[in-house]
Amino acid sequence: MSSGVDPIVSWNYNIWNAAPDSMWDALIDNEFSASCSGANPASNANIAIYLDTSNTLTKLGLASANPVRIDGRLWYTLHVRDFQGGIYDYKTEFAAVHPTSWGVSGLDVGAFYTWVQNNDANWDYGSNYLPPTDCLQNIGTGFELWNDGYNLASQGTWINLTTSNASPSPSPSPSASATATDSSTPDPSPTDSGTPSPTDSGTPSPTDSSTPTATDSSTPVPTDTSTPDPSASPTGS
Repeated sequence: MSSGVDPIVSWNYNIWNAAPDSMWDALIDNEFSASCSGANPASNANIAIYLDTSNTLTKLGLASANPVRIDGRLWYTLHVRDFQGGIYDYKTEFAAVHPTSWGVSGLDVGAFYTWVQNNDANWDYGSNYLPPTDCLQNIGTGFELWNDGYNLASQGTWINLTTSNASPSPSPSPSASATATDSSTPDPSPTDSGTPSPTDSGTPSPTDSSTPTATDSSTPVPTDTSTPDPSASPTGS
């Protein structure tokens, strides 16, 4: 993390044909470890970015308060700590205040890492959420399924991984130069004077209003079988 790792992620998905009783969230999951080598190192930090959900965030137990602005969008935040295998696993959730029903283009995921590192001293467990010596191990995109999920479709994930503190590349010749364009799709810019209310427009709602029980919360549907499944819990932990 001290190298300034900065992934830019684009992910397209289709939720419109999902079965009416489906309950799900669309997640970009990021796993970190204090071990920077070896097979399957133990995770000690997780950053979960929720782009959309089938139900209200509170119903699924996800981040639904304390909005912050990152990469031109507003995100609710939640910080929790798990204890697994003798190691504390610090998790930070970000949930879009304005969900995106089609996906995201050019999301600066590294900006979420930086935000966590700059703000974790104010949280319950001190400055341990994402140490600078941690290494990014995995990035995954997919749907966490709470019920059904038939016909949810992930249509492609693109990740451009750079490090902001790396040695600069040689300057290109004039004939090879190009003007960079920003492919991100920012949400409308609401004021930060208050806590905005989430909108569920365009998001299918299940007919069951009872408290959900995740049928297989540990097995999201990833876009890439080499990408580990994102963790989930109906309590957000």
